[in-house]
Amino acid sequence: MKGSFIMMVVVVVSLLNCYVECEGCLEEEKSLLLQLKSSLNRSIESSVALSDWAGQNCCEWGGVSCSNTTSRVFKLLLGTVGQEGPDVLNSKESVNILAQFKELQYLVLSGNRMGGSDILQAFCKMHHLKLLLLYSTSLEGKIPHCIRKMHSLQVLNLAGNQLQGNIPLSTFSDMHLLQELDLSGNQLQGIISPFTFSNMHSLQKLDLSENQLQEIISPSTFNNLTMLTDLSLSNNHFVGTIPFSMFANLSKLVSLDLSNNYQLEVETESPNWVPHFRLTNLNLANCKLNRLSGSIVPSFLSTQHTLKFLDLSNSSLAGYIPSYLLYNSTQRLVLRRNSLSGPFPLPHQNTTSLLTALDISNNLVNGSLPENFVDLFPLLVYCDMSANALQGNLPPKMGIGNLQFLSLSDNRFYGEMPPGLMKCINMGYLVLSNNRLQGEMLPGNVSMEGLVCLELDGNEFTTPPNISKTPYLVILNIRNNHLSGNISLGCLCISI
Repeated sequence: MKGSFIMMVVVVVSLLNCYVECEGCLEEEKSLLLQLKSSLNRSIESSVALSDWAGQNCCEWGGVSCSNTTSRVFKLLLGTVGQEGPDVLNSKESVNILAQFKELQYLVLSGNRMGGSDILQAFCKMHHLKLLLLYSTSLEGKIPHCIRKMHSLQVLNLAGNQLQGNIPLSTFSDMHLLQELDLSGNQLQGIISPFTFSNMHSLQKLDLSENQLQEIISPSTFNNLTMLTDLSLSNNHFVGTIPFSMFANLSKLVSLDLSNNYQLEVETESPNWVPHFRLTNLNLANCKLNRLSGSIVPSFLSTQHTLKFLDLSNSSLAGYIPSYLLYNSTQRLVLRRNSLSGPFPLPHQNTTSLLTALDISNNLVNGSLPENFVDLFPLLVYCDMSANALQGNLPPKMGIGNLQFLSLSDNRFYGEMPPGLMKCINMGYLVLSNNRLQGEMLPGNVSMEGLVCLELDGNEFTTPPNISKTPYLVILNIRNNHLSGNISLGCLCISI
């Protein structure tokens, strides 16, 4: 008797498995998918993502995923619908259809022009959603309070729309499971209250960039976001002064972007504080740094040994450039448009830089470049040191290696072109304008096959360049030198 019962269970389970595997999807949800397909305001045949929505097993249709146990649709990826044309989901009708999927957890509609000022509110009834991507869907109006009822949401992306008004005070603070929130690229206004995100203990990524948020940021705004790894507040209208120490206890923070808040002052030196984070990306460009403490380069950066990208451009900095910025783990360093001075930084010990991009243009750096510049920066691809007070001969091996972009214009370099520049086969852009360089521009043995732009104007060269081996050259500026003769480029002859 016991054996018969077990046998019966096995048969039932087998039949159920066959039903799940053979039938594929439930008939009721297949019908819903076909209704959704017909709700598109364009010809079905021209829709790339929905063109294969045919056949018995809807779980095999493009962008559709079903549960292995219930056969119900749990994931819909329709974010590529608008790839080749103006697909428009008939807003309310489509959302009402979507709300009938009982186990739908992941929904991607990005790129569809849904529009409407109340369409976002229609999603609030989808209580089981874990991921909702609605970026670039032409959403309008205010963020509805009812979003707070979507308690299961872990990822919400509303970027690139036309959402307006304030960020609702308590809407997001009740979403305890939310890990990623992206509201960037909208028209949100007003202030960020300290209570707006206060209870979001799971939040890891928060992007409020490219809005119209304003007023002062309270130092306590992000205190409780202890899981936060990425924070972007760039391209807003924040004003006043904030202490950088407000981020000190966010121990998991790796990326912070406050850039392009032109009236925002950031103080990193006072009061004394110890950073508990290890940043990999920091962007403070176009903010005002350390106005109350001598506009110095933030000293806490000496503790950031994992920093890969640093942009402090146009941030009112003055004083010397600390050498650790050039010779630690940083790969991209941007310090342009400040008042930084002193000699070019050298390493404190026998070490080489990991920099692939260096921009210290439009500063007051003076003196000569080290003769072993190429050895110190073996990975450098992009280098802009224009508009400084650098002088002396160019390093003899300058240009050898990976360098593709080099601008040393508007300095005080003199002497002849270094031999290294004759062998820079990777160089695409070479700009040495407005110095005191002399002699032959490019000799006959030059090997610069990849050169696209050559600007040597405003120097004291006497012999025109040999550009017969630069087949891709499209920009040539050699005005205001002491040249005579012709320049030959194949059958083309350009008079000087």
